[in-house]
Amino acid sequence: MATSYGLEPLWHDAPDPLGPEIDDLQCALGEGPAYDAVRTGETRTEPDLANSSTTRWPALRRYADEVGALVAIPLRARARSIAVLNGYRTHAGPVTDDHLDALHLLAHHTLHLYLHTPRDVSAALRQPDADHYRFPLRHAEVHQATGMLAARLELPLSDARLRLRAYAIVHGRPLAEVAHAITTRQLRPE
Repeated sequence: MATSYGLEPLWHDAPDPLGPEIDDLQCALGEGPAYDAVRTGETRTEPDLANSSTTRWPALRRYADEVGALVAIPLRARARSIAVLNGYRTHAGPVTDDHLDALHLLAHHTLHLYLHTPRDVSAALRQPDADHYRFPLRHAEVHQATGMLAARLELPLSDARLRLRAYAIVHGRPLAEVAHAITTRQLRPE
């Protein structure tokens, strides 16, 4: 799901750990096919991430050794990207027209389900019940730390998010770890 402060994964194939890792990496770096698809409203593909001659997503290319091909399809409503369907393959190779047609059909049906789920059901799925969240925000602490930085340093959320990412990259720490250090006050926002 696309938000004003970044992308928040709503679902992934549970037996596949690489999908969430790719999502986390794109969130941490603020770059990748999902971000491009949301920004431009256009499908983004990369048939051979490791050997790409383009300069797209240089940091993602450096860290995503296990990924061969990537695709990101924006889910658009009223001329605005509200979400993105990410896909990847562990081996390089062209993303054929047949592949793209099938993925666009899946994206269309996914968007239809998202937009036409009754509001009471949709809200119930997103609200906490007595024991747990049904759809926990995977990057909740990153969002909280971003807000804390924005408030403390009087910055727009986008600048606070960049500052958080930059600190994590410069210090070689995972974004989630830096966010946790800020929210637990182990690391000062300054």
